[in-house]
Amino acid sequence: LYAVRFLTDEPTLVALSEEPPTGVGKEIFVLDRTMRNLGLEGVRILGFRREKGVGVVDFDASVENGMGSMEEAQFVEAIRRTLGQFTGLRSVRFLVEGRPAESFGHGDESGDLPVLRPGEKEKEVPDVEPGASG
Repeated sequence: LYAVRFLTDEPTLVALSEEPPTGVGKEIFVLDRTMRNLGLEGVRILGFRREKGVGVVDFDASVENGMGSMEEAQFVEAIRRTLGQFTGLRSVRFLVEGRPAESFGHGDESGDLPVLRPGEKEKEVPDVEPGASG
């Protein structure tokens, strides 16, 4: 398992030495570690579920507060890269308090965004239609 952090403008994969506590799913565990690495300890992950290859991540409303455009871009990329380690997931959908997220202030996070596999560059990711399932 790994989490993501940004030491420069490039993401770094950080291997985790610990396992998730009993009752905590691997996805939530690594997403939580990624959030800590990004300095977003105050943002809570309310839930995670899989829907036909889509990882649906539900955040509390604090995720909408105070991110600049660079921080938002790193946040979205980090979540996509973190979930890219799980087979069977091809995209991610963001929710805020159970509602579809449209933006965290700057970008368009509506619909499903493709996960990023280890070593994969942003521009190499195929387009996924918003709301696509299958």
